[in-house]
Amino acid sequence: MILKQISLLILIAAAVFFIYSIRSYDGVQTLVIKDVPQAVQKNETADLQVFVEDHFGEPITTANVVGHYVLNEHEVDVQFHHKENGLYEGEILLFVSGQWRGEVRANTFSSEEKLAMIVDVN
Repeated sequence: MILKQISLLILIAAAVFFIYSIRSYDGVQTLVIKDVPQAVQKNETADLQVFVEDHFGEPITTANVVGHYVLNEHEVDVQFHHKENGLYEGEILLFVSGQWRGEVRANTFSSEEKLAMIVDVN
């Protein structure tokens, strides 16, 4: 009898935790991506940076952020990693000078946002 009650309490606690986790996980958000401009040199590794926030300016720390950059026939993909307070950083190495045009995408459980981005490589 006591074992059944304990099992029932554990089941109820797990259900409450699961429901709370889903509701607080991500919610429906409007994402905002902000580019951090910086100088990039040809043949040198650079850390591209973007901020991901919601429309209230609160940092998003659980986004999957990727970039795709193109110059003529050259293409480079970058995976950004969360550093702190909504700042994401991705390491890139570009071998050709010029204006690399690209796009950064941030995805969360319920939202996606894109930002066109140009990287000037000297």
